[in-house]
Amino acid sequence: MNSTDLPPPVDQSARAKAVDPSRSCIVQAPAGSGKTTLLVQRYLNLLERVNRPEEILAITFTRKAATEMKQRILSALETDNPVAMRVRQRDATAGWGLRLNPNRLKVQTIDSFAMELATRIPKQSSVAGLTLLESADHLYQRASEALLQQLTKGAPTAPVIAEFLAFLNNNAANAITLLNNMLARRDQWLDINNQLALQTAGAPEEMQSVLQHALTELRSQVLKAATESLPTQHQTKIKSIYASLFPEAIAKDFDAALSTIAPLLLTSQNTLRKTVDRRVNPAFADKNLRDEVKAWLLELAATSAAEHFRHIKHLPPAQATEAQSQILTTMSICLALSAISLNNVFVSEGAIDFTELQLRASAGLRDESGPTDLALHFDYRICHLLVDEFQDTSHSQMRFFELLTEGWQADGNNTFFAVGDPMQSIYRFRDADVSLFAKCREHGLAGLPLEPLDLVANFRSVPDLVNWCNDLFRDLLPPHGNPRLGAVNFGLSQAASAAAPKHDPIVCNAYIDTDQEIRDIVAHLRDIGDGSVGILCRSRGHLLPLVSELSAADIPWRSTDIDLLAEVPVIQDLMNAHRILQNPENKLAWFSILRSPLVGLRLSELQQLSELENFVIELPALQNTYPALERFTKALDWAKRHLYEFPLREIIEGLWLRLGGLNAYDEVACEHALHWFELVEELGRDAYHLPTLERGVSRLFANRAGTEQVEVMTIHKSKGLEFDHVIVPFLQRGTRRDQAPLMLWQRGDSSLLIGAKEDPIHAWLHYEEKIRAANERKRLLYVACTRARKSLWLSYQTDDFDKARDMAEWIKVRATAVESQATKPPPQNTPPPLLTALPADYRWQPPTQSKSNISADKLSTGEDLIGGRFEVALGHLVHKALAWIGTTQRQDTGALTDRLGIWAQEQDIEPDQLALLITTAEQHIARMLADADGQWVLANHPEARCEWAISGVDASGQLQNAVLDRFFESAEQRWIVDYKTAVPASVPQEQSLHEQFLQEQFLQEQKDRYRPQLLRYRALIDRLFADNPKPVRIALYFTGLGELHEL
Repeated sequence: MNSTDLPPPVDQSARAKAVDPSRSCIVQAPAGSGKTTLLVQRYLNLLERVNRPEEILAITFTRKAATEMKQRILSALETDNPVAMRVRQRDATAGWGLRLNPNRLKVQTIDSFAMELATRIPKQSSVAGLTLLESADHLYQRASEALLQQLTKGAPTAPVIAEFLAFLNNNAANAITLLNNMLARRDQWLDINNQLALQTAGAPEEMQSVLQHALTELRSQVLKAATESLPTQHQTKIKSIYASLFPEAIAKDFDAALSTIAPLLLTSQNTLRKTVDRRVNPAFADKNLRDEVKAWLLELAATSAAEHFRHIKHLPPAQATEAQSQILTTMSICLALSAISLNNVFVSEGAIDFTELQLRASAGLRDESGPTDLALHFDYRICHLLVDEFQDTSHSQMRFFELLTEGWQADGNNTFFAVGDPMQSIYRFRDADVSLFAKCREHGLAGLPLEPLDLVANFRSVPDLVNWCNDLFRDLLPPHGNPRLGAVNFGLSQAASAAAPKHDPIVCNAYIDTDQEIRDIVAHLRDIGDGSVGILCRSRGHLLPLVSELSAADIPWRSTDIDLLAEVPVIQDLMNAHRILQNPENKLAWFSILRSPLVGLRLSELQQLSELENFVIELPALQNTYPALERFTKALDWAKRHLYEFPLREIIEGLWLRLGGLNAYDEVACEHALHWFELVEELGRDAYHLPTLERGVSRLFANRAGTEQVEVMTIHKSKGLEFDHVIVPFLQRGTRRDQAPLMLWQRGDSSLLIGAKEDPIHAWLHYEEKIRAANERKRLLYVACTRARKSLWLSYQTDDFDKARDMAEWIKVRATAVESQATKPPPQNTPPPLLTALPADYRWQPPTQSKSNISADKLSTGEDLIGGRFEVALGHLVHKALAWIGTTQRQDTGALTDRLGIWAQEQDIEPDQLALLITTAEQHIARMLADADGQWVLANHPEARCEWAISGVDASGQLQNAVLDRFFESAEQRWIVDYKTAVPASVPQEQSLHEQFLQEQFLQEQKDRYRPQLLRYRALIDRLFADNPKPVRIALYFTGLGELHEL
């Protein structure tokens, strides 16, 4: 049947309203209902009405979705659709030039639009010139540490910080972790905290009043919901039982009866009792009363009473206490201080995170006098806003949309259109709140009424699949939602196609052992035939056993965010190189590197090295025994020499290249290394802090690209995708639960309920969070099931077919028990793969073109740090010579020349360059010895040191290492002098004015480049001599010029 012959979908009326460009509406569109097509059609209809394309703004939540939607709009414009033809005519008449300039179609992520807005809006909200960080964990860490350090500095805030720490048992590490988590989610509490500050002014008694109001409203809401769920006869029974148990009670109102009786009717597992006895209450010793209650409990079991009784049982005490208000006041102040500390870090780093970007963009949309005029900041005015995936909107994003549409009227000149599916809201970990979708359907947006529309047609799945999913989720999802608890009501889907699959579209199996489950999945994959396959799991770790079997069975597969980059060998080798640079005594890191392809020692050789008392010190003497060590120790010496002179990326990348990284690893591994280098560069100096770098690496993935039929991913990653066949195994397995945050909060209708950790209010809010999480897991299963077009496989493993956990519990009544049919075949005695390694005589050459798809400009050659290998060798040689002179106070040119010859042999240069290297070094040394300042630097001063290695903790609490070329005391001052062998392009005896200018420019560039490094050295010396402070002066000595330049 041709697509034009298909009957109109059953929801055609709602679709027609949704694409009407004069309406503002919110559309609930279940899986497979074609919402993207709807968005494109509405966008085209709006293009007919607007004066400029930029008046329409479409917001999506991923860059990929934004790109795909824009491409769909451009493709639709090329069709013979009457609307498309009219838009093309309008384009030509108005001179829009959409084909040549498609960027006039404003389809963006909310972050990219916020960046555009915040960059153009003036005043303090601007982010122009700031770096936007994908991850700012290292900045949260620094801000939290800076806050706690105020304790030691006698700051006015010290007492409240001390009280905050005391609440956490003076566990600073725990405090920092909790603060980091709160800062990452500050868009969720910053306005609440500001609201608290206005209401309480930091006074505990005012905080107690705020809490009391919130507790009263909470109890009223929970008891009202429970009462409304109980038929009149059940309410009467509760009053009767209450009177029997507490005849002396004066209060006879139903709320008092319900709040007392409900907890008594629940077991310790929070399930409804089947009977009662005197252990529940002595009055139940009466057999007549006991039998009466038992019969009534059978009736009650058929209602939703147990759920409401659980809520009542978990309610916090009705009265707020002074202790609660005191700790919340302290928490509120400390959170405000942490936000200030983070802003200070943002300023010092010239960087912000996505949360700050959105906060500033929102701040720029309103000033003291009200909403700002976007026309002042853009050369166009937004008149129509379209938002995709609206069910995953957060509170801060909702506030942003409200500000964008503030003042809009329902007159057709401005329209708001939102589309989404609450049953697919699965991003609570990104602070999405599905209740916002329901609130907008009921109350509109910022005073703008929204017409609620519902789609039901499913164009994706075959009818049997659609009907099966309807049956499953009709039971799992309630008929009426509960916005407070994140429960969404079930929405029916109806198959738009009558296609019948060739095989049974549903497989739902329960297994005793995982091996049998995996074997059956492999067999199922072989039987599927053509068509795309998606294997989905809640956690990447769940899939690892399966993908190993897929590889063993020669079934090609590709992955999306499954393999952690931290587990890839090349990244482990790079991390170990970093660990050695930070701590040369790290024996495990040494052995890992020596075993890696970069060196390639055999296990027997590592065993011999491990028997040495201090093999690190003895390594130079072992180079003849292990030739590959020579290359490694020379490269490592180069990296250590320049570790704190240049960005860490350049140092470790240079080390990796010198060790032959591009030749030791394959193309894919080199791509992974590039991602690691980019992360190090993004982190900047925070990459020196290993825990920060490890956290950053833990979020990177080594994806397997390709066009394979089978794609492996998490359920979250499958959102928005579809496959012919979907396999969802291991449904019994859950995921790790996150640590409860320092504070939890809940906005009420007219109140704010907030609780600190270990407080009954916090326990209640955490209880609610667990309910929301359970509701979201049901929606996660819905997303997994609705990715399938033709067939769906669900399976789980359990030791007992009558017991199931997590998602498996919801499908067990539909599952077929599968007994174990065979044992897993024993592994074949195949030898392990040989370790790859570079030849022992390998010599690195700077790459002119990289070996893989990595372009040469993406990887530093290591040469751009201080020139080529000759310049590196010259620096080493001159530094060694000046250290010898400064230490021995000898200037015997004959003895020095002999040593220069020996030291030059150690450098990594070609043999035919040795003579030139020695001659050039002698010239540099002679210039310094002929200069009065040079003589003074090398003189025998008090406390004089050469190549002095020092370590210390900087102001942020991070470990810093440094090697001072020359340190001494003179005239009650301390001096740090750093030798530099760099010279301008030419140094003639008589310079022209132009050449003098070039030399001055060169000197200024060098000073600017090394000033931060010398300032760090000075800070370390100040801390080292804190008991005997003296002024510290810093300078560069240019040996090629024979000049001392103080900074």
